[in-house]
Amino acid sequence: VIYMTVFCLFLQSMCLLVQGWRYNAAGMQGYTESRTYGLIGVSGKTFMSHYQNYDQACFYHTRIAGDGQGACNMALCLYYRAKCQSFRQVMVVSYTMLVVMVTTMVATFAGLFFVLRHDSFFLGWARRMWALAFCLFVPGLVAFNMQIDSAFAEINKHGMYPTPVFYVNTYCAMIVCAVLGANMILTSNLLSMVKEIENPEDSDEDEACAVPPRPQAPIQGPVAGSYPPMPTAVPQY
Repeated sequence: VIYMTVFCLFLQSMCLLVQGWRYNAAGMQGYTESRTYGLIGVSGKTFMSHYQNYDQACFYHTRIAGDGQGACNMALCLYYRAKCQSFRQVMVVSYTMLVVMVTTMVATFAGLFFVLRHDSFFLGWARRMWALAFCLFVPGLVAFNMQIDSAFAEINKHGMYPTPVFYVNTYCAMIVCAVLGANMILTSNLLSMVKEIENPEDSDEDEACAVPPRPQAPIQGPVAGSYPPMPTAVPQY
């Protein structure tokens, strides 16, 4: 459990610091540089945070749309409006996943601290911490990827924009989900073993306090003389 948790923390740190959740190869749809999307920003020829990426797309949309009095009917205007809205969605979901990742790391580290105490009380808290991390991280990862795909699909309704595919950190995050689930199961088994070691007399006391079964009386037939004698003659009427 300890080695698995250390490995899990390493993967979480890599997912948090390395910009490699989504990836576009060089040459896709005219882009000369490859792009990697992380929880903080986008790395290509230069690095740009998600907020800067969103702000730049909205700036171009504002320049093309003019003062905003008329309708945005041009294809280029609709394209940059979709980019502005979609990059805002990417920004929100990425920063939300960043908060989920940090919370999950704190819960995982707390679980490691508790399991090192080798006590049933702290093992119970370790199981709770890993359950919290698992219940936060798995839905967060699923929602993150669904929202990213939805955002780029909206852009491609109005133009051509390369949709990034899964990259290293996404697969590492899937491994983190599996490790957190395994830690919950192993810690539950370890907690049961530690409780048996700490309180070995509980099972003996339960056996001693058990109520013995009541003995059943043997079934006997009727005792002779307990019934009145049968009449020997039939009465005449």
